[in-house]
Amino acid sequence: MGKERDKILAEFDVDEHGIIRTLGKFEGEMIYAPYIYGTIMDGGGGDESYYLPQEDRMYDVVIPTASEKADFPELADVIGLICWTSDQGFFYIETYTEGDEAKFNAAIAELEELASEDIEE
Repeated sequence: MGKERDKILAEFDVDEHGIIRTLGKFEGEMIYAPYIYGTIMDGGGGDESYYLPQEDRMYDVVIPTASEKADFPELADVIGLICWTSDQGFFYIETYTEGDEAKFNAAIAELEELASEDIEE
């Protein structure tokens, strides 16, 4: 596998299903979550970002690249991810796989709509 995966395996306890078991920000997420989070924080991960003022939260849409899919085989059939951080600091990923195109597009459309709404005072 790749060096990004190796870094995560060295830092986190990951079960046989690729789920991070180490307590903290990525607990319960897939092995690729710390990598995706890092690329978003470095400004290179989110293909699209939506700020929802109603929630005071940023959502990032990530389309995994061929290189990322090679490094993380768990992403092989993934068409897109929607990522956010909770008020408590936990990082979450909603994963969409092949066959989920309609759901993925609907989720993006909903984010676009919510991001365009003004906050009523």
